[in-house]
This record gives sequence, C-alpha cells and structure tokens, in this order.
Amino acid sequence: MKLTQEQLSEKIDVTASYLGAVERGEKSMTLEKLIDLINVFDVSMDYILSDFIHPKIDKKDEDISGMINNMNDRQRSLTLEIAKLIKQNYP
Repeated sequence: MKLTQEQLSEKIDVTASYLGAVERGEKSMTLEKLIDLINVFDVSMDYILSDFIHPKIDKKDEDISGMINNMNDRQRSLTLEIAKLIKQNYP
C-alpha cells in the first residue's frame, strides 16, 4: 500500500509534520499510534520492529561467527589476540 505522509497521518490521526519528525528520529511514536500504524498496513508488530528486534547480520559477520563457534578454546583465544592486533595496527 503506497500512501503519502498526509494520507497516512490522516489514517492514524496525527499531523504530517509529527509523522515526518518520527521518520527523522526526532520524535517517538506512542504505542497507541504504533498499533494504529500496524492496523493500517495489516502487518505484525515484529514486522514493523524487525530491524530493531533482529538486527540484520552481515554475511561476513555470519562467516566469522560460524568459524569461531567451531573453534576450541585455544583457537578462540588466538583468534581474539589476532583480532586485537589487526584492530590496533589497521584502524
């Protein structure tokens, strides 16, 4: 559903300027208005908040995490020391 700020603001009973301030992170939306928004778009709360609840993980982060999970304690300690050296010497 494509709506302008004005159309959406009318549907959830707020001003377009308030909605713009929410989009820019200048204001927070009340729970009541968040529920109204969810109802307008007919989606779940976790869908709306998914970027905050389940941050997107970069493929590289997944690869590194998978490798570390398969290491023994000694390998993890060495990897940590190597990572510290890399961070220190290659800012």
